[in-house]
Amino acid sequence: MRQKIAIAQRQKMKDYFNNVLVKFLLMICLSILVNSCVSNSIVVGLYGKCPDGYFACNQIELKKDQTFEYYQFMDVGGASVIKGTWKKSSENLVILNSYDQPVNSKTTLIGRHNPNFKEKEIQIQINDKSEPFSFAFVSLNNGEYYGNADQDGIINFEIKERLRSITFQFLTYKETINIENLDFNEFVINLKDVPESSRRNYFINEKVIIKSRKLTIDSLYTLKKTKAKNKRRD
Repeated sequence: MRQKIAIAQRQKMKDYFNNVLVKFLLMICLSILVNSCVSNSIVVGLYGKCPDGYFACNQIELKKDQTFEYYQFMDVGGASVIKGTWKKSSENLVILNSYDQPVNSKTTLIGRHNPNFKEKEIQIQINDKSEPFSFAFVSLNNGEYYGNADQDGIINFEIKERLRSITFQFLTYKETINIENLDFNEFVINLKDVPESSRRNYFINEKVIIKSRKLTIDSLYTLKKTKAKNKRRD
C-alpha cells in the first residue's frame, strides 16, 4: 500500500514539473513572438516625402505583412513602382528582395587558352543577354591598353605583359573583372542585367539601414519616415 502511495506521489510530482516546463517554454515562445512583432512594427511605415514641384523623388513603404513598395519618379521617364518582400536581419538592418529578379544577376567570365593566337594577342567578346554588347569601351590593366569593341562586341589587343584585369563600360555602366588565370588569352564575358537607365529595376538581398526614423539605401541617400497620407499614387 505504501509503495503504491509513493509511486502515485512521484507521478504527481513528475506531472507537476512537466506542466511547469511546458508553461515556461510557452512563455519563452510567446515572448519571442511579441518582441518580433514589436520590433517589426517599429520599422513599418512610409519613408520619403516628395516636395511640391519635384523633378525626382523616391519613396518606400514597408508594410505590416512584410511586403514593400518602392516608388521612384524622374522628370524624364516618369514614375515606376517596384514591389517585393522585406525581413529584419538585425535591430537596424532590413533585407529587401523584389518579386521581379534579373535573368543574369552576376557577370560571368569564360576564359581559355587559344593556341592559334599570337604570343601577345588577347581577344575579348562581351555579350549582353546573349546579344553582342556592341561598341563598349574596354581597357586592360587599369587603362594601360584600351579601345572600343566592334558591333559584334569583340575587341583584340596585343599586350607586352600579363593580363591582370578587364574593365568595360558603356554610358554610365562600368565594371572591372580581375583575371586569375594568367595563361588565358581568349575571353567571353556575359554581362549581368544592366539597367537601361539610372532608375532601379530590382532589389537582390538589398541591405537597408533603419535608424532614428531614417532609412538609408545604397549608403547614398536617406529617406525620413513620414505620414501615410504623403504616399504618391501616380
